[in-house]
Amino acid sequence: MNMEELLAKFFAGETSVSETKEVEEWRSASKDNARFFLEAKKIWLAGTTNEEPKPGVFDDIVKQQAPTMSLLPKILRFAAAIVIVAGVSFLLYNYFISPYGSGDEIVAEKTLSTKLPDGSNVTVQKGSRLKINDFETSRSVTLSGRAYFDIKEDASKPFTIETESAKVQVVGTKFVVNSRDKKNTEVFVESGQVNLYQKPEAFNGSNMMVSLTSGESGELSVGTRGIRKKKVKDQNYLAWKTGYLSFRNTNMTDVANILEDTYGIQVEFENASISLCRLTANYKEKTSEEVLEYIAETFDFSFTRQGNTVVFSGHGCR
Repeated sequence: MNMEELLAKFFAGETSVSETKEVEEWRSASKDNARFFLEAKKIWLAGTTNEEPKPGVFDDIVKQQAPTMSLLPKILRFAAAIVIVAGVSFLLYNYFISPYGSGDEIVAEKTLSTKLPDGSNVTVQKGSRLKINDFETSRSVTLSGRAYFDIKEDASKPFTIETESAKVQVVGTKFVVNSRDKKNTEVFVESGQVNLYQKPEAFNGSNMMVSLTSGESGELSVGTRGIRKKKVKDQNYLAWKTGYLSFRNTNMTDVANILEDTYGIQVEFENASISLCRLTANYKEKTSEEVLEYIAETFDFSFTRQGNTVVFSGHGCR
């Protein structure tokens, strides 16, 4: 049962103890959920009535003689449920799925997936910002941080992402733009074609461009010449979005870099020989703490964590 159906039951007083607990936990999970709950309740109250139904209303609904009075509460409750489900569904789409328009800015306090005004999908990584610019005559956003884009194809309006140092332009494709370092922009292409340009104001007037296709990445850095282009072999660049980490005989130095990139932690080794260990494992939708514990158990390591800094200790591998 989805949340709009569950809320309909909740407002009608028909949820079980476990369903009531589920609604209450969902409502208290975030300010957005609490705000949505209040809006849904308003829709519910607007859709219920204590007035006697007008003659003939239920004839039209059931296409037979008017129901007896004993059936009226059930029909009223059913009609109210239709109102709340339809209303909440509308609210879900407009408030949560497509709440943003030109001029809005998404500040991601946690990794957030949403729709843009043109129907394209975007997932913005925690700590990133995405400003939505003009979507009337063009399609344009400004990114500070990292985001995954699934762009709806529209050849008449190419989609443009601007960062501090680059401009990325596409017609319709799936890709990641990473500009967490303001002087550095990386693009990873999952499918389609992406054009990566130097921003002239950041590169002394140069606007060099490279085209990237499925399975390729491009990187440019202020203060260096050219744009680096290469094939992407490690699919962990999407781990921050998918929650799926995959290691195949990967040395611990690379594992540490991937964990840092995925979870925003800093991984250090007390013993340099730890970096010689090689990990083969898959982790799906695990917290950083869980992954650290699995790795420590695999190699008989121990680790300490202070804030975002993790230190692995052990004899290492030779």
